[in-house]
Amino acid sequence: MRVCHTIACCLLLAVAGCRTKAQDQPEAAGEPTATAAFVETFDTAELNETRWKVTRENDFQESKVDLVDGRLRMRAATIGTDDKTVKFQGVRSAQPL
Repeated sequence: MRVCHTIACCLLLAVAGCRTKAQDQPEAAGEPTATAAFVETFDTAELNETRWKVTRENDFQESKVDLVDGRLRMRAATIGTDDKTVKFQGVRSAQPL
């Protein structure tokens, strides 16, 4: 696993941890939680483009971000591409936090 993949995985795990903590704590009536922007059920057939934006840069042999069985799937193949370029792919919030 390359460094950039490790960083992306760590970020996803950190967000998932925030979601779990927010679910364990009772909410005050009428107050949004700090992690409300990170709660997503992915219960639709496609990624909601009004809520999420796919980000990617540089050369990929294959690059795909979609939903499969209620889960976010990010695929990236870099075999045969320029090793000198830093590649990134992810999903970000469409609205500022």
